[in-house]
Amino acid sequence: MQSLWEFSQTPSGTVIFILASVIWLTLVVVWPELKSWWKSSSLQEKPQKIDGHSLGDFNIDYAGYGLGPSQYHNVTDRVKSLVKDGKLQVVVGPEDLECEVYSGKPGKHLLVIYSHGENEGLCKKTDVYQRMILP
Repeated sequence: MQSLWEFSQTPSGTVIFILASVIWLTLVVVWPELKSWWKSSSLQEKPQKIDGHSLGDFNIDYAGYGLGPSQYHNVTDRVKSLVKDGKLQVVVGPEDLECEVYSGKPGKHLLVIYSHGENEGLCKKTDVYQRMILP
C-alpha cells in the first residue's frame, strides 16, 4: 500500500489520477443520459409529422425537464407536441411542459437533444422560466 501512495505523489501518478477521475465522472454523470438518449433515438424513426405538426428537417430526439442527468423527467412527447411550423418556442416551466418535478428546488431546466438537417445530436439547455427557441 505504501508504494501506491508513493506512486500517486509522482507526476505520472498525478496524471493517471486525473485521467481516472475524468473517466469515472464521464461514466457516472454522462453515461446515464447518453444511454437513455441512445435508446430513445435508436428505437424510433425520425418522424416528419407529429399530431399534425410538420417537423421538416427538425426532429426532437429527447427532452428532459429537471435538475440534471439522473434527475430528468422525460417530456419528449410533450415538447414534440409544441412544435409549430418546424419550430419550437416554449417558456420552460411546469405550465407549458405540463410537468411539475422537484417542486421548490432551484436549478431546474429543460434539456433538448435534437437533429436539424444533417446535424444530429445537437443539444440545448434552457433554465426554468426562460424561452427556448429551436432550431
